[in-house]
Amino acid sequence: MLSKHPIEQTTAPDATTSTVVPLAQGWTLRSTAGNDVPPQIAANQAIAASVPGCVHTDLLAARLIPEPYYDINELKLEWIGCTDWEYRCRFDAEAALLQSEQLDLVCEGLDTLATVTLNGQTILTCDDMFIGHRIPVRDMLRESGNELVITFAAPVTHIHKVAGQIPDFEGPSANLISRGPFNFLRKMACNFGWDWGPGLTTCGIWKPIYLHAWSAARIEAVRPRVSALRDDAADVRIDIDLGWSDAADAESLNLAVNLQSPAGRLTSTTITVPTGQKTASAEFAVAQPELWWPRGYGDQPLYTLTVELADDQQQPLDRWSRRTGLRTVKLDTAPDDIGSKFTLHVNGRPVFSKGANWIPDDCFVTRLTRADYEQRIGQAVAANMNMLRIWGGGIFESHQFYETCDRLGVMVMQDFLFACAMYPEHLLGDRIETEARQNVARLASHPSLVIFNGSNENIWFFHRFEHWKKCAEKYDWGQNYYLKLLPALVNELTPDRAYTPSSPFSNDMAIHPSDDRHGTLHEWTAWNRAHYSYYRTRRPRYANEFGWIGPANYSTYRHCIPDGRLQPDSPSVMHHNKQTNGPARIAQWIEADFGPAAFANFDDWHYHAQLIQARAMQCAVEWFRSLQPRCMGAVFWQLNDCWPVASWAAIDSEGKPKPLWFAARRFFADHLLTIQPGDDDRQHLFVINDSDQPWQGEAKLARVGLDGKQFAACKVQFVAQPRTCIRIADLTDLLGAWDQPIDQLLVADADGQRATWFFQADKQLDYPKADFEHELVRSGDVHQLTIRAKTLMRDVILYADRLDDDAQVSDQVVTLLPGDSFTFTVRSSRNLIAADLIDPKVLRCVQNVAQP
Repeated sequence: MLSKHPIEQTTAPDATTSTVVPLAQGWTLRSTAGNDVPPQIAANQAIAASVPGCVHTDLLAARLIPEPYYDINELKLEWIGCTDWEYRCRFDAEAALLQSEQLDLVCEGLDTLATVTLNGQTILTCDDMFIGHRIPVRDMLRESGNELVITFAAPVTHIHKVAGQIPDFEGPSANLISRGPFNFLRKMACNFGWDWGPGLTTCGIWKPIYLHAWSAARIEAVRPRVSALRDDAADVRIDIDLGWSDAADAESLNLAVNLQSPAGRLTSTTITVPTGQKTASAEFAVAQPELWWPRGYGDQPLYTLTVELADDQQQPLDRWSRRTGLRTVKLDTAPDDIGSKFTLHVNGRPVFSKGANWIPDDCFVTRLTRADYEQRIGQAVAANMNMLRIWGGGIFESHQFYETCDRLGVMVMQDFLFACAMYPEHLLGDRIETEARQNVARLASHPSLVIFNGSNENIWFFHRFEHWKKCAEKYDWGQNYYLKLLPALVNELTPDRAYTPSSPFSNDMAIHPSDDRHGTLHEWTAWNRAHYSYYRTRRPRYANEFGWIGPANYSTYRHCIPDGRLQPDSPSVMHHNKQTNGPARIAQWIEADFGPAAFANFDDWHYHAQLIQARAMQCAVEWFRSLQPRCMGAVFWQLNDCWPVASWAAIDSEGKPKPLWFAARRFFADHLLTIQPGDDDRQHLFVINDSDQPWQGEAKLARVGLDGKQFAACKVQFVAQPRTCIRIADLTDLLGAWDQPIDQLLVADADGQRATWFFQADKQLDYPKADFEHELVRSGDVHQLTIRAKTLMRDVILYADRLDDDAQVSDQVVTLLPGDSFTFTVRSSRNLIAADLIDPKVLRCVQNVAQP
């Protein structure tokens, strides 16, 4: 039985007639069919299983498979996704439970091709990971010895079978390293592999499963929204979806709706609901509302919303409670003299989106905890981000994810789960409406969720690829979802949120999605075949994907690569790079900046590849920010990783920031200086103020030699009004022309911010040999290493994790001019010594720092 409303109640409401009995214990797992199943697993008839969980983590806990992320073990585990699996548990049911008016088995999420039997009777078959199910089971249960069996068919086998039945329907993009046509199954697409992730295709009971006893009616979903903001009040509407028992006999039931402010001020109303009415609405005005804002624009006050359902005798039946925020959202896509905008407005104010794309934070998402989400989203906030886009090849994220974003003020763009492929509408049927209805309603209470996106790159690919257009002559390929079904559902269920059919999208199907003048942009030419300087040829309205691959941190590699194989071209290291031609492209871009000698060994390859990743994203983001208000978003690919890999992520799979993360903390700062080229081939200084207060200051400008000699200098006063970008100087006019750019650079300093401009690639610059003095002060686990530069030291990175896997460094990618001092704070439980910290393999800069 499918419910088009969310299935999410996992605890029994207090003091109501509703009872929840979790079915989380006593599960076993076994393989039932499949080739290549190892003998030791085929012989195991009862492997202990965790619920929620998945096959891989259960086999790993039983020590029946090796660590999937280590070396090339992924390849040794491909058989798991080609095998059928059975979960089984036995449980008793108290007599009182069996007397309930309504008793349901609730499966919040089954991954994916599942058949559920209870006491030998099939009660459910399903094939969508993202849909929850509720099945009446009272008449099938007994007081003791109930047996619940869930079998999962092999997902890899299934998708290839379906593909064989419709061979003329297009599979996924050829650039993806996938185990098959994932578009034929409603399952997390990247579980089949992606160009940053492994093909560890799993299955299992991935969300809670329980018995739910209730009577008369229950609350299925609560969808709050602010319908209007006035000077001294917010008009609030609460839509409440109800499920009814066939035995409900009262003429009506009562709903009490209470909204409590952070200070304890209560706004309440009670409504009467006729029996059988599926949705009820409460409307009221909240005086002096405390508004929720994205971080950097205001605070994030969260109200407590409670809805209580009672019968006509005031006997409690059900209760729902969650924290929510009051805010309005509007997406402005209006035509202008450039093309058409893409600007998010929160509470009537335009917001520049600064952020990154989010992928599942582990290949096995059932392992993720609230602490994992808080750490990763906290790292985004610490890097001055205010936006995360949940990419469409993953999942509809959990309440834990969204609750963290609500609290920290991080806006979210949630993709519907369609990515890089045509989707056969004739096969998927009404699953998509059910899936969308459940998840839109489930997430509706979260103020951080500001926009839904219909798909990832599918409309773009339709415009790009002739074979897609040929397939579309015969088949509907998802366009009816993106352009009709999904926007209608968002408008019906949560009209206070924005919607866009795809990313990228030019606000009109007739306009090519890569048109800079309209909508959102994905920029991949720079990485694939140009250079990161190519970003400056693009002038988007909202850059929603652009990225550059960089290796994971050294200690992370050490944990997943066997001893003796830590070389750029070793099969082990190359296996942990999933992008088509990824290793070759990394080498190509290192050579472009530094020459072929720069990746002769692992240490040089690792430093230069990480550095170029940070430089590339700095180049892109600072350029896009300098274009505002034309451009109102810079959301790079990607924040996080799901396993140890060379990828576009700023934070590797062990939660360790890469140099890119430290660069992001600077290029997303509220106050930013950046030097950019103009159409006149001159360099210009921009001042960007992404705060609510004017930024008044003095910029010190200089043209200096790489040896530290100053050729010209001046000072410029500036005032940047709130939320503005201004061009304050033509540096050629102020600092004069230069004849030998290979030995000079431009520098701008103001209020602790610095911008630099080097005129040529590193391999063409006449760098001096790095020279410096140092001092180390240690107190407990805090080591403060001060570097005093005697020469230019460009892009200093301190690899403290080469000395201690768990060492944490305060900053990276720091450029020092002669006479500058900088202190790196290193946290390590080990007693680190200065000689080790300044070792050339630990303290690196472009000039290949040698120990002085």
